[in-house]
Amino acid sequence: MRERVFFPVSNSLIFSSLALRVLKHLPGTDSLDFEKVTPKQMREIRRCIRRMKKIHKGWCLVDVLNGDTSVKIKI
Repeated sequence: MRERVFFPVSNSLIFSSLALRVLKHLPGTDSLDFEKVTPKQMREIRRCIRRMKKIHKGWCLVDVLNGDTSVKIKI
């Protein structure tokens, strides 16, 4: 039996300056270049995603199927 779980999270929370600061200080993110991303660039990413959602209504960022398990991330 497949169980469906839904976690609504605002894009403004994920792509915020606060989230960027948290990512910069998380252990294991040393190899990622979060240091070069500015708060202004994060705002631009939010605007771009908002435009993409208007153009592509059912846009799915990630869709993974593995046997009975599936993960779908929509923006």
